[in-house]
Amino acid sequence: MDDAPGTRKTRRKAEFLSDETAGTAPQHQRNADRRQAGGRQVSPSVRRVQVSTSIQERVRCEVEDLHDFFTGWFTGKLPEGDFESKFLARFSPEFVLIPPAGRVLGLEALSSSLRAGYASNPDFRVQIRSVAVRRQFDGCVLATYEEWQRNAFASNPPDNGRIATVLFSSSDPLTWLHIHETWLPRDIIAAGPYDF
Repeated sequence: MDDAPGTRKTRRKAEFLSDETAGTAPQHQRNADRRQAGGRQVSPSVRRVQVSTSIQERVRCEVEDLHDFFTGWFTGKLPEGDFESKFLARFSPEFVLIPPAGRVLGLEALSSSLRAGYASNPDFRVQIRSVAVRRQFDGCVLATYEEWQRNAFASNPPDNGRIATVLFSSSDPLTWLHIHETWLPRDIIAAGPYDF
Protein backbone atom coordinates (compact mmCIF):
# COMPACT_ATOMS: atom_id res chain seq x y z
CA MET A 1 0.00 0.00 0.00
CA ASP A 2 1.38 3.43 -0.96
CA ASP A 3 1.82 6.21 1.55
CA ALA A 4 0.01 9.47 0.92
CA PRO A 5 2.20 12.07 -0.82
CA GLY A 6 3.99 14.38 1.57
CA THR A 7 4.22 11.89 4.45
CA ARG A 8 7.57 10.78 5.78
CA LYS A 9 8.30 7.24 4.72
CA THR A 10 10.33 5.00 6.99
CA ARG A 11 11.88 3.32 3.97
CA ARG A 12 13.62 6.55 2.92
CA LYS A 13 17.37 6.22 2.83
CA ALA A 14 18.37 9.88 2.69
CA GLU A 15 21.72 10.48 4.33
CA PHE A 16 23.09 13.61 5.89
CA LEU A 17 26.59 14.40 4.75
CA SER A 18 28.73 17.01 6.34
CA ASP A 19 32.45 17.27 6.91
CA GLU A 20 32.22 14.78 9.79
CA THR A 21 30.31 12.17 7.75
CA ALA A 22 31.88 12.64 4.31
CA GLY A 23 33.51 9.21 4.60
CA THR A 24 30.08 7.61 4.35
CA ALA A 25 29.35 9.17 0.95
CA PRO A 26 28.99 6.83 -2.02
CA GLN A 27 32.36 6.08 -3.65
CA HIS A 28 31.65 8.14 -6.77
CA GLN A 29 30.93 11.20 -4.58
CA ARG A 30 34.10 10.72 -2.53
CA ASN A 31 36.16 10.45 -5.74
CA ALA A 32 34.52 13.58 -7.17
CA ASP A 33 35.20 15.49 -3.95
CA ARG A 34 38.87 14.51 -4.10
CA ARG A 35 39.15 15.51 -7.78
CA GLN A 36 37.38 18.81 -7.12
CA ALA A 37 39.79 19.77 -4.34
CA GLY A 38 42.76 19.09 -6.65
CA GLY A 39 45.13 21.00 -4.41
CA ARG A 40 43.57 24.36 -5.34
CA GLN A 41 43.05 27.05 -2.75
CA VAL A 42 39.35 27.63 -2.06
CA SER A 43 38.24 31.25 -1.85
CA PRO A 44 37.53 32.25 1.76
CA SER A 45 34.09 33.57 0.74
CA VAL A 46 33.14 30.20 -0.84
CA ARG A 47 34.53 27.38 1.26
CA ARG A 48 33.36 24.13 2.75
CA VAL A 49 31.86 24.91 6.14
CA GLN A 50 30.69 22.95 9.12
CA VAL A 51 27.00 22.69 8.35
CA SER A 52 24.53 23.06 11.15
CA THR A 53 22.07 20.25 11.64
CA SER A 54 19.20 22.69 11.13
CA ILE A 55 20.28 23.70 7.59
CA GLN A 56 20.93 20.06 6.70
CA GLU A 57 17.48 19.15 7.96
CA ARG A 58 15.86 22.07 6.12
CA VAL A 59 17.56 21.10 2.85
CA ARG A 60 16.74 17.40 3.24
CA CYS A 61 13.10 18.13 4.03
CA GLU A 62 12.77 20.59 1.14
CA VAL A 63 14.29 18.18 -1.40
CA GLU A 64 12.13 15.29 -0.17
CA ASP A 65 8.97 17.42 -0.06
CA LEU A 66 9.44 18.62 -3.64
CA HIS A 67 9.97 15.07 -4.87
CA ASP A 68 6.93 13.89 -2.91
CA PHE A 69 5.06 16.52 -4.92
CA PHE A 70 6.39 15.03 -8.19
CA THR A 71 5.25 11.55 -7.17
CA GLY A 72 1.80 12.82 -6.16
CA TRP A 73 1.51 14.95 -9.30
CA PHE A 74 2.48 12.31 -11.86
CA THR A 75 0.42 9.60 -10.13
CA GLY A 76 -2.60 11.90 -9.83
CA LYS A 77 -2.81 11.51 -6.05
CA LEU A 78 -2.57 15.29 -5.50
CA PRO A 79 -5.36 17.65 -6.55
CA GLU A 80 -4.48 19.74 -9.62
CA GLY A 81 -5.21 22.84 -7.55
CA ASP A 82 -2.11 22.14 -5.42
CA PHE A 83 0.26 23.09 -8.27
CA GLU A 84 0.81 26.70 -7.23
CA SER A 85 1.20 26.11 -3.48
CA LYS A 86 3.16 22.85 -3.59
CA PHE A 87 5.30 23.56 -6.65
CA LEU A 88 5.46 27.12 -7.98
CA ALA A 89 5.72 28.81 -4.57
CA ARG A 90 9.05 27.03 -3.94
CA PHE A 91 10.90 28.59 -6.88
CA SER A 92 12.48 31.88 -7.84
CA PRO A 93 10.93 33.32 -11.02
CA GLU A 94 14.46 33.16 -12.52
CA PHE A 95 14.86 29.44 -11.66
CA VAL A 96 16.85 27.30 -14.13
CA LEU A 97 16.88 23.50 -14.47
CA ILE A 98 19.49 21.66 -16.51
CA PRO A 99 18.40 18.00 -16.70
CA PRO A 100 20.84 15.19 -17.66
CA ALA A 101 20.14 15.69 -21.38
CA GLY A 102 21.61 19.21 -21.10
CA ARG A 103 18.63 21.35 -22.15
CA VAL A 104 18.23 24.57 -20.18
CA LEU A 105 14.69 25.04 -18.83
CA GLY A 106 13.32 28.09 -17.11
CA LEU A 107 10.47 27.95 -14.63
CA GLU A 108 7.81 28.67 -17.27
CA ALA A 109 8.90 25.79 -19.53
CA LEU A 110 9.24 23.41 -16.59
CA SER A 111 5.82 24.39 -15.25
CA SER A 112 4.16 23.82 -18.64
CA SER A 113 5.76 20.41 -18.96
CA LEU A 114 4.72 19.40 -15.44
CA ARG A 115 1.14 20.61 -15.88
CA ALA A 116 0.86 18.51 -19.03
CA GLY A 117 2.07 15.43 -17.13
CA TYR A 118 -0.58 15.52 -14.40
CA ALA A 119 -1.84 11.99 -13.53
CA SER A 120 0.05 10.57 -16.52
CA ASN A 121 2.04 7.86 -14.72
CA PRO A 122 0.34 6.02 -11.81
CA ASP A 123 3.42 3.80 -11.28
CA PHE A 124 6.00 6.61 -10.98
CA ARG A 125 8.16 6.62 -7.84
CA VAL A 126 11.10 8.74 -6.62
CA GLN A 127 13.53 8.19 -3.79
CA ILE A 128 16.02 10.78 -2.56
CA ARG A 129 19.39 9.62 -1.23
CA SER A 130 22.67 11.14 -0.06
CA VAL A 131 21.54 14.68 0.65
CA ALA A 132 24.64 16.80 1.32
CA VAL A 133 25.04 20.49 2.04
CA ARG A 134 28.29 21.41 0.26
CA ARG A 135 28.66 25.16 0.77
CA GLN A 136 26.97 28.16 2.37
CA PHE A 137 27.77 31.64 1.07
CA ASP A 138 26.19 35.07 0.54
CA GLY A 139 22.67 34.02 1.58
CA CYS A 140 22.81 30.83 -0.51
CA VAL A 141 23.12 27.11 0.16
CA LEU A 142 24.69 24.70 -2.35
CA ALA A 143 23.69 21.05 -1.93
CA THR A 144 23.78 17.75 -3.78
CA TYR A 145 21.49 14.75 -3.68
CA GLU A 146 20.81 11.56 -5.59
CA GLU A 147 17.40 11.22 -7.21
CA TRP A 148 16.38 7.66 -8.00
CA GLN A 149 13.32 7.16 -10.26
CA ARG A 150 11.30 4.03 -10.89
CA ASN A 151 8.88 3.65 -13.82
CA ALA A 152 9.76 7.09 -15.22
CA PHE A 153 8.57 6.44 -18.76
CA ALA A 154 9.72 9.91 -19.91
CA SER A 155 13.33 8.97 -19.03
CA ASN A 156 15.67 6.49 -20.64
CA PRO A 157 16.10 4.17 -18.83
CA PRO A 158 12.80 4.38 -16.93
CA ASP A 159 14.49 3.06 -13.77
CA ASN A 160 17.35 5.49 -13.29
CA GLY A 161 19.49 7.52 -10.95
CA ARG A 162 20.93 11.00 -11.23
CA ILE A 163 22.94 13.28 -9.03
CA ALA A 164 21.69 16.83 -8.69
CA THR A 165 23.44 19.99 -7.60
CA VAL A 166 21.00 22.57 -6.29
CA LEU A 167 21.45 26.19 -5.33
CA PHE A 168 18.97 27.57 -2.80
CA SER A 169 18.43 31.03 -1.44
CA SER A 170 18.76 30.43 2.29
CA SER A 171 15.61 32.43 2.99
CA ASP A 172 12.93 30.86 5.16
CA PRO A 173 11.51 28.90 3.47
CA LEU A 174 14.35 27.88 1.15
CA THR A 175 13.90 29.07 -2.44
CA TRP A 176 15.07 26.96 -5.40
CA LEU A 177 17.33 29.00 -7.71
CA HIS A 178 19.12 26.45 -9.90
CA ILE A 179 19.40 22.66 -10.42
CA HIS A 180 21.92 20.84 -12.58
CA GLU A 181 21.40 17.07 -12.93
CA THR A 182 23.84 14.46 -14.25
CA TRP A 183 23.25 10.75 -14.79
CA LEU A 184 24.95 8.50 -12.29
CA PRO A 185 27.40 6.05 -13.89
CA ARG A 186 25.64 3.26 -15.82
CA ASP A 187 26.91 0.49 -13.55
CA ILE A 188 25.55 2.29 -10.48
CA ILE A 189 22.17 2.87 -12.21
CA ALA A 190 22.03 -0.80 -13.24
CA ALA A 191 22.81 -1.97 -9.70
CA GLY A 192 20.00 0.10 -8.14
CA PRO A 193 18.43 -0.75 -5.79
CA TYR A 194 14.88 0.03 -6.90
CA ASP A 195 13.06 -1.39 -3.87
CA PHE A 196 11.02 1.72 -3.13
